[in-house]
Amino acid sequence: MIDIKKFYRNQLSEAEKFIYDALEQNRQKFIENEPVMICQIDKTTENEEEVYETIDASLVRIITAYQLDNPLASVYLDIDRYVINLEGTNSNMVMLYPNTETGGTYSSFKDVNKMITQIESISDEFVKKIRNLEDKTIAIYDWMIRNTRYSDQAKNKNNLVGCLIARICNCVGYTHTFKYIADKAGIPAISVIGIADRNENIYQYTEEEAVEMGLGHAWNNVMYNERWNLIDTALHIRPTYLIYTMNTHRPFDFFNTLGIEEII
Repeated sequence: MIDIKKFYRNQLSEAEKFIYDALEQNRQKFIENEPVMICQIDKTTENEEEVYETIDASLVRIITAYQLDNPLASVYLDIDRYVINLEGTNSNMVMLYPNTETGGTYSSFKDVNKMITQIESISDEFVKKIRNLEDKTIAIYDWMIRNTRYSDQAKNKNNLVGCLIARICNCVGYTHTFKYIADKAGIPAISVIGIADRNENIYQYTEEEAVEMGLGHAWNNVMYNERWNLIDTALHIRPTYLIYTMNTHRPFDFFNTLGIEEII
């Protein structure tokens, strides 16, 4: 049985899970744009520097996992927004600090609570409208493609602010938004990051080559008609086009997402 709520957390190491949980426990501090301590390293540890470097290297993976499991986090926890630092006398506290120079992908960090309230209001109202529909998955898909447009230039392209408030985002924003609404509607859905190519050439490239060529992409795996299907809101591909999407979408090896044999 797949744990949808913690699908990516379950793929982390025990040490990574500890930091993942620290992100969850400090959710409000991130929303308030405050520094957050994610763990401590004992100064007597012989390999203290190595431990720190491991944490630093794992942080992108952990934050990515947290966002994929918790799409609302895309509004307040951005990989580019935070810098890691060590503090403390008796032990080194590993801190995440807001990086005011990069600003992440957000237009403003002053109104995060207000933006979250708007997102919840918009999504709750929509879910109420489709509550009694037999095919909620297609209803979400249709609503998103009718009410949003694609852009890789928007300030909030990677999050729910872009998709639900500004109504303009990229594939990452679409993916986070679809999962967020699907979760509320009780539809099992997983967000996936990987490679997509309409010409079915995805297996000819390494992940690095695909990213350089602009084939990096994001979409969702959705339980539809009692089996896992692919749905790609950004490319306007419904889950009923499964055979087509099977051959044109490939998850990154960053995490062990559902394989084709599990989807079909």
